[in-house]
Amino acid sequence: MSKDLEGRAVFELGLVILLVYLINKNTITIAVAIALFNYKSGIMKLVMEHVSALLGQAKDFNISCDRVFSIIDNNTFEKELFGKTHLENINGNFEFKNVTFSYDEKKKVLDNLRFKINSGEMIGFVGKSGAGKTTIFKNMIR
Repeated sequence: MSKDLEGRAVFELGLVILLVYLINKNTITIAVAIALFNYKSGIMKLVMEHVSALLGQAKDFNISCDRVFSIIDNNTFEKELFGKTHLENINGNFEFKNVTFSYDEKKKVLDNLRFKINSGEMIGFVGKSGAGKTTIFKNMIR
């Protein structure tokens, strides 16, 4: 018996068991069960599409987990260095004047950035991932 034929037989057996169970629970009538069984190829196609989509999502999830754990568990990426000066107890304003920063020669993370934060002022930085928010803060504290 081929695997395809075997799979169909298992599906039909499972469908019959499910239909008998639903009839015994008075969830469906015998007529509905017969109609559903006659549409088994359509039902099988629908089930297989959902199973296939679910397996695809599980594969994507596993790939994402592998990436996250490779970053957490390994030293794949070098530690970022933001300068050698560390300031303690800052009692003044922060001001960036024409600040440019990049991790490599190819792409600038910060390009000619200018802003001023007055002492005691509360501000927020908002932006999409990779826009430079963390880089700004790490440069502020160095």
